[in-house]
Amino acid sequence: MIRSYRTKRRKIQEELKTLHFSKKLNETSNNFNVHTISTSEELNISANIIQKNPKAANNDEVLISTFRQNLEQDYEIPDHHSNYTNCTNGYTDVNKIVDSSETLKSQLANWVVQCNVPNTTVNRLLPILKQHECLHSLPLDCRTLLHSNNTKITNIRFVNPGYYFHFGLREGIVKCADRYNLNDEIKIIVGIDGLPLAKSSSSQFWPILAYVQPFKEYVFLIGLYHGFEKPVESNDFLKEFVDEAEHLVKNGININNSIHKVSIFAICADAPAKSFIMKVKGHSGYHSCTRCFVEGEYLNRRMCFPYQKIKSRERSHEGYTIKVQEEHHVGNSLSDLIRIPGFDMVNSFPLDYMHLVTLGAMRKLINLWMHGPLTVRLPSLQIKKISNNLLSFKSSITNDFVRKPRKIEEVSRWKATELRQFLIYTGPLALKNILTERMYDNFMFLNISMTILLSPNISNNLLNYANSLLNFFVSDFENIYGKHMVSHNIHGLTHIGLDYQRYGQLDSCSCFIFENYMKTLKQMLRKHEKPLEQVIKRYQEKTTNEIVNHISNQPIATKLSYAHSNGPLIQNTCEPQYLKLILHNKITINTRSSSDSYVLTNTGEVVQVKNIAHYNSTLEVLIIGFEFLNKCPFYDKPIRSSKLNIFIVQNLSKNLKYWKITEIKNKIILFSVKERYIAFPILHSL
Repeated sequence: MIRSYRTKRRKIQEELKTLHFSKKLNETSNNFNVHTISTSEELNISANIIQKNPKAANNDEVLISTFRQNLEQDYEIPDHHSNYTNCTNGYTDVNKIVDSSETLKSQLANWVVQCNVPNTTVNRLLPILKQHECLHSLPLDCRTLLHSNNTKITNIRFVNPGYYFHFGLREGIVKCADRYNLNDEIKIIVGIDGLPLAKSSSSQFWPILAYVQPFKEYVFLIGLYHGFEKPVESNDFLKEFVDEAEHLVKNGININNSIHKVSIFAICADAPAKSFIMKVKGHSGYHSCTRCFVEGEYLNRRMCFPYQKIKSRERSHEGYTIKVQEEHHVGNSLSDLIRIPGFDMVNSFPLDYMHLVTLGAMRKLINLWMHGPLTVRLPSLQIKKISNNLLSFKSSITNDFVRKPRKIEEVSRWKATELRQFLIYTGPLALKNILTERMYDNFMFLNISMTILLSPNISNNLLNYANSLLNFFVSDFENIYGKHMVSHNIHGLTHIGLDYQRYGQLDSCSCFIFENYMKTLKQMLRKHEKPLEQVIKRYQEKTTNEIVNHISNQPIATKLSYAHSNGPLIQNTCEPQYLKLILHNKITINTRSSSDSYVLTNTGEVVQVKNIAHYNSTLEVLIIGFEFLNKCPFYDKPIRSSKLNIFIVQNLSKNLKYWKITEIKNKIILFSVKERYIAFPILHSL
């Protein structure tokens, strides 16, 4: 039912435009002469129809039918549903053009939300596009194009001292199901952390993010809080999330007439956010460890947790619910998360290695080398040598890394990915023969243990070895740098190995995915006013207009590009030849790049790829390249590097060989140090 005269007139004008568009289509087929209807005539027609026929003012169907009758009599407009034939006969199919127009609208809207184009820019573009006859149906305003909700947002809830909006856990799971084939049991990984919005004020977001394991590519919003302080009461902040999660875990979720089980598998957060959510002591408290009952010591004006050979008793979910250790808790109440069935208040909070290891232990080590006590501080000349080594690696860093190495003097501005790169890959090379032997060995304990824990499908023996290395690292760290330096993060290294048994490789339960999404939240802001409302509207526009293609769980096996015919080819190989190969959307091999042309096969060969060709009989894709024949370990203690597939490559074979690409295991980085090639694999995708 059309409620106002202005709305009636607008609907008449839209009908006029539709019929006028039909006339233009038929004009091309020379079926009849067309009289162009001006805007003033449109207004007169709509006003005269309502004036002559009062019934039309209260009846939409009468209004439109009367309008069409008058218009057809005056302007001889034929029925556009009957006066066309197929395009093969020389005429235009109106329905197809209308469909293409709607497709163009959806594609244009998808472009706007994907590229985060400001509304003012789109509003300037639309009138230009609208001048073309084929694009006459486009709206004039971006809000119409994006189907924006112009009404006032009313379901924002006050959470002292700010405001909170709940997007919904169920909606996020359904959107994820549109993209991927979900398993029968849906495991949700949740991330909670604070996000400062400006340097000049304390304005901040506290988002509740999530993704369905293992589909890390699609992160969605569950809820969002904005204020100038963090929420006072965590249970008030989590209320709607806990209520919805409790319902979904108990009853499941219906997707395509199939009931899927739902579980909150893990909540990833740093130490301050975790203590806030769990309502326990922060990292500076005496009883702050969330995994054991160890009691800290206050030494040299800081809280520390000296290493203990006899481990403290481990915490449990039952012990949390009955407050076995009162000193561990804050306030009189517990977290409402205990209402979620199957959620463990101890083990369901993984020790995030992004904050614990990279931003915690690794940055602490570098700061000790640069600014620590004189017994461990490095001279400025040695610091410059480390920086020069890092800068010399730039040309050898593969495209798997999002950042190139920077000077170690800029460590305060290093991102977590740079610290991870230094810990796992470049550090062993950059620090060789610069640190003292004892300090270097201590660093390598951390390097090897994290290399193991970041690798998938390791054996129990190797996992136990990584745990023992971490304990030995903490003990040796205390002896080298002092008991007072064993902080909350250093103590947490003794527990992080246990998360591998529950979650697998540590990348599967880290905050890296959620930290990457934080920039998306900031990009949704166009001005400083009403940031919460801006994100609500931008997120609604994105979910409404985003074109979703159902993605198979299995990535494309191979993708070849840059065809050529320059060889080399060997026996039983043939055209077509390519320069670049992308394997499983993860490993990129580029024969033109000195850093991206080296691979490590499953059988242990280190290969410099020279060409990508095909096998004669089956046309199976092959790589052709040099094999490094003589390999020796890079180090012998505390474990031979060859056991971790890390090699020093000394000689290059002059005989061309080829391997099936299915045998490729990991790409490697190649460095040139003192006329020797040093290579080591990328054990996880960055």
